[in-house]
Amino acid sequence: MNKEFINNKMEPKVSVIVPTKDRTLFLKKAIESLLEQTYENVEIIVVNDGGKTVLPVIDGYREEARIIYAEVVKTKGPAAARNCGLKKAGGKYIAYLDDDDVFYPDHIETLVAYLEKSECKAAYSDAYCIHQEYENGEYVTKKKDLPYSFDFDQDLILVKNLFPALCLIHEKSCLDEAGYFDETLETHEDWDLWIRLSRKYKFAHVRKVTCEYTRRRDSTSLTGERKGDFLRTLRIIHGRYGHFLKDRPLLLKSQQKIEGLMKAEIDYDYKVAPIQMSRKPSEIDAAVSVIIPLNCNNDNLKDISERIASQKKVRDIEILIGGVASKARGDYFVIISQDSMPCSDYWLYNMLCPFIEYSQLAALTCKKIVRPGNDLFDLWMSNNSESSFEFEKDYYVFPMHTKVEEGGQDYFEEITKKRLNFFNNTATCYRKINVEEISRKVSFGREDVAAGVELLKIGRAVGYLKSTGTYCSRKSGADLVLKRYYVRTKNCCVSQISYFLTNDINLYGLLASITGLHEIICATISDIKIQESNPAAFIKSFLSLLDNKVNNTQVNNEEGLKENISIEKDALGMLIKDISVDRVCPVKEKHDFKKNCILADFMRNFESFAAYVIGTQYDLIGTVNDFTGDIKKIFAMTAGEALGTFYLEMKDINQVSDELERLNCLLENDSCYK
Repeated sequence: MNKEFINNKMEPKVSVIVPTKDRTLFLKKAIESLLEQTYENVEIIVVNDGGKTVLPVIDGYREEARIIYAEVVKTKGPAAARNCGLKKAGGKYIAYLDDDDVFYPDHIETLVAYLEKSECKAAYSDAYCIHQEYENGEYVTKKKDLPYSFDFDQDLILVKNLFPALCLIHEKSCLDEAGYFDETLETHEDWDLWIRLSRKYKFAHVRKVTCEYTRRRDSTSLTGERKGDFLRTLRIIHGRYGHFLKDRPLLLKSQQKIEGLMKAEIDYDYKVAPIQMSRKPSEIDAAVSVIIPLNCNNDNLKDISERIASQKKVRDIEILIGGVASKARGDYFVIISQDSMPCSDYWLYNMLCPFIEYSQLAALTCKKIVRPGNDLFDLWMSNNSESSFEFEKDYYVFPMHTKVEEGGQDYFEEITKKRLNFFNNTATCYRKINVEEISRKVSFGREDVAAGVELLKIGRAVGYLKSTGTYCSRKSGADLVLKRYYVRTKNCCVSQISYFLTNDINLYGLLASITGLHEIICATISDIKIQESNPAAFIKSFLSLLDNKVNNTQVNNEEGLKENISIEKDALGMLIKDISVDRVCPVKEKHDFKKNCILADFMRNFESFAAYVIGTQYDLIGTVNDFTGDIKKIFAMTAGEALGTFYLEMKDINQVSDELERLNCLLENDSCYK
């Protein structure tokens, strides 16, 4: 029996719709990613949406694949182009791939395999978003992130899109009832169809990255040039399907918030530009006050003080240990965490030079450098942070508009916090004259992001230096990681959806999820016997044991659970005990992992960590204990973010209880830095 016969009989055909317009180079990469699929029964349908002919490109691949080509004479937009392709599709399943995106080799096989074994008619995976800039005649990738990774929710999809089009594969027969893409929508046409499909068919989320899509600032990215239309069609879709949420006031409020945030992004746009030094003084004559707040017990004060005092090319340095900004005499002042250490003798000089070059610059922060000898958790988080920033070089953010419309104050602050993700660091330099303009509104040294927001409000610029930085000398335990990420989430994050409120999860339920997951992770770690230096083997062992314990603890034998679960009495365990006020959660509630509200987030974070460790080919010889400590830190980060998000949701509706405020005080205490 030949292979073609096997493919036709055993594998259902998948039709991939590829709309294109005047992006020949990108189209080639998209088609090549389809040719590399491990799933073979695929037909490719390329639809030219009124652009220049791409037949020469198509003809170059006809011997390698079955390609159907169609043309739309006049450009009608992605909805019409996809509909044209759908009418020519002969497959059982439909997939979508824009001409500047790519599937990873196992994309189609992964989703079709799931659909063939399930009752669902549609399934979607996760996709990396690749951010690119045009430099020296080519597009260069600046960062990569994972903005979508949401389990399917019948109500949540009415509020926001849960996945981009390339992630989805569905049965073609679904369109017979749901209809095709709405050609009156130039944007959000995919989300509109997903909502109609979701009213009739089950969706499944396959939590695996199998593809990637691209965002660019120029006109080659459809998303990059259509912000105004995205807001218009967002409002259309919210209005079109609003009747499904008439009894869900929290979700209706989430719709309003998303619309407000998108409008704010359009109204209060920012200029982001590199810092380019055309002139550097031989030395800095201005007085500089360096403030070292006393937040934690640390033996580093003497070393950091000596390091700062010996900085070169800065003539007048004042060091204030535990001092406050109002008492600083300098023209500039720097707030540096006491567990940080300047990376060179010219660190302070390099921090100050941009202020001389750019008169509108009011504040700068710098890179937190993780030493190669630090634990993997710190290296992983440093890698994630650096990849999330705007530029590879030093840059600043400057407000294009500073007048905030009535009723838009909260939205302005929230999108600005999102923009200032780089401003959450351990060493920040301020121009004193600008600080005096906002000194009544923020507490310097504790509220860096808040200070950045206030400076942008009055039209000042804030920046980030990648060319210099500080080393963090402290190896923090998992308990401090939990506190740090709680404070960071509460102070810096933008919550679009009231997840806990929408899903009726109260503080008690969240604490039960945290306690239960902590117990199961500790038990899994204690059972790991493997001592191999290969991280992939260790990760596989951990995941297998964790999966086994999660499944085996979902029973009704309460005593059996107690015997099988052990809790380590380390600092993290004691902190979780303090958080829960010794409240004893029923074992069945703690270990009902089908309802655990942080398990999916922990797994997502751990998978990202595992990919980084395997990708860097890290050797675990003699560091297995450190590696298990890293797993606890990933859990602590997840728990801290969840608690911070919960606090934000309660604060948003003015329902911060006494117990939640007690928890807030506990987690803010000794968090060291945000």
